[in-house]
Amino acid sequence: MNKIDITRFHSGKRGYIKADSSKIAVDPEGRLQEIVQHIENAVAQLRFGQGEPRGLSFAEWRGARCSNTEANLVAVHALALDYDAKQFEALKDAADKLGYARLWVLGEDRAQTTNAVTLVIPFKASLTPAQYARIASCIATELGIYGMLEGALAATHMVNVHATTLTAFERGKVLDGEAYIKRTAKMFQGMDARRYERPAPPTPAVEVQVERPFYTTSDGLFEMPFTDADLIVMQAHQTIHGTTPDLTQYGRLIY
Repeated sequence: MNKIDITRFHSGKRGYIKADSSKIAVDPEGRLQEIVQHIENAVAQLRFGQGEPRGLSFAEWRGARCSNTEANLVAVHALALDYDAKQFEALKDAADKLGYARLWVLGEDRAQTTNAVTLVIPFKASLTPAQYARIASCIATELGIYGMLEGALAATHMVNVHATTLTAFERGKVLDGEAYIKRTAKMFQGMDARRYERPAPPTPAVEVQVERPFYTTSDGLFEMPFTDADLIVMQAHQTIHGTTPDLTQYGRLIY
């Protein structure tokens, strides 16, 4: 059974510093429950601990306390593309058409200013940074979704989680990176996948009066409106799981 590295990084003013790493099995039939459980455990530590790492990388790194520079990168085990969470519905539809085994991580950007959804696609075998760059560009182009976060195409990119991050997986075929590179050789020539870092084209505004839902505090004394961040996460969770998450048990989102 193939295993991938999941490496946690501390995020600071000067960049990311490696904290620890684990090897997690990838089911050959695309059941990614062990990876989801590992990420959920990391998120739980953010809720109940202090100073826990919030950067995740699906790669193997050289050195116990290295930074996330390409010189320290040994091998990459999964594609991870970050998008503005507002694009989740369109992104999910596009990912469904590709049919690869995939994870969804509902987190944020490094600056903690944008809700992000990360599409994670494990590889059948580890790849080099150059191979990763080719696959990332081709997959982003095949998805065709704007609103990708800047820097997401790089193998050194970090997935940022927080105390209310939600994760899920969808079954599919595990991506054979080398075979994919051969199949898309012509597609890669002259490609500019960074154009998808631009915001999605605006849609015509339709003014509809919708009452914002509220939640009741645990003591039953107050009613508080859900934030835009809450509503995005709830919609994504409903789409994947068919249920609405109870975010109040974790407190509010951090922005």
